[in-house]
Amino acid sequence: MLSRQSFLKHVQYKRVNFLKTHIKEWVDRGGYCMGLVIIFTLVTLLAVFATLRTLREKNFLAGGFAIATVLVFGWFTIMTVLYNGYPPAA
Repeated sequence: MLSRQSFLKHVQYKRVNFLKTHIKEWVDRGGYCMGLVIIFTLVTLLAVFATLRTLREKNFLAGGFAIATVLVFGWFTIMTVLYNGYPPAA
């Protein structure tokens, strides 16, 4: 008969191995890339709204940073979609 402590270690070991296996399969299939595409797209859209708002208010320093953000994160979004596919190629 297992003691309570050894039983908890056994359950924890099984749980960790289960998670490791499924996370590895998910990463191998490219599942993490979809999250990147979504995050990059949201940041790009927010930066577009920020650019429009700051240029409308004639705040050119903030507008410059917002434009730079749109360019950088827009490029990340486009290249992530092109490189990994949408949905990611398995």
